[in-house]
Amino acid sequence: MTASNKMLYFSLQALKAALPNAVVKGIPSTKRAVLNKKETGEKVSYTLLVEGYGLREVMATPGINPSKTSSNHVVEVEKVLGIEAARRTIMQEIKVTLGAHGISVDARHIQMLGDCMTYRGAVLGINRFGISRMRTSALMLASFERTTDLVFDAAARHRVDPIKGVSECIIMGSTINVGTGLCKLLYDFGANPSKTGGQTGSPTVGSSSSWKVTQGRAPLLKNWRKRVSFEDKEKSSKAQRLDEKT
Repeated sequence: MTASNKMLYFSLQALKAALPNAVVKGIPSTKRAVLNKKETGEKVSYTLLVEGYGLREVMATPGINPSKTSSNHVVEVEKVLGIEAARRTIMQEIKVTLGAHGISVDARHIQMLGDCMTYRGAVLGINRFGISRMRTSALMLASFERTTDLVFDAAARHRVDPIKGVSECIIMGSTINVGTGLCKLLYDFGANPSKTGGQTGSPTVGSSSSWKVTQGRAPLLKNWRKRVSFEDKEKSSKAQRLDEKT
């Protein structure tokens, strides 16, 4: 075998190895396509399952209905169709995944999760990186992951936490601003009868007497944190005993 024949042989072998990767026609980012035929009575429909990327190119392919084309790649759907389509894809994929395992979840919980991941205008994961972009509360971030690092960073940067979320209120032991803890109603049971016009009964709501009673009552917050010493307690107990003896 001459030198020219050897070069021709190696060239043919290199061409043979490169032919399977050559794209004659189609989308280079797709790896495989499976065509499914579905017959419902006399109507025949075809669905094409494509493995890979390139949602925009698939939708622009002649013969493909773009309105019925979907993808389970949430980030690609966001880039091609927008954040609302990504939100719908998240909810659909969660429903399909849980349904395959026989788990039934209320649709409102799935919608809440989809809204939580996309309400910032971008797809955010439920991890420490996504939550750090969702919330600005230091205690809320510390309740998820890397507690020591986040608390140290918040202290070094002098961050102020309003403590309004559920996690923050649980950590600090305060009332959560949800449900019955949403409103605070204070009633002054120690009001002076002389200031209220001598009325001792509880007035009806909306009546003129209730308005007069509330106007004559001293503010409750003035004596809200009043501390009673032990001497005052002893004096009050002695006075009660003298009254009982008399």
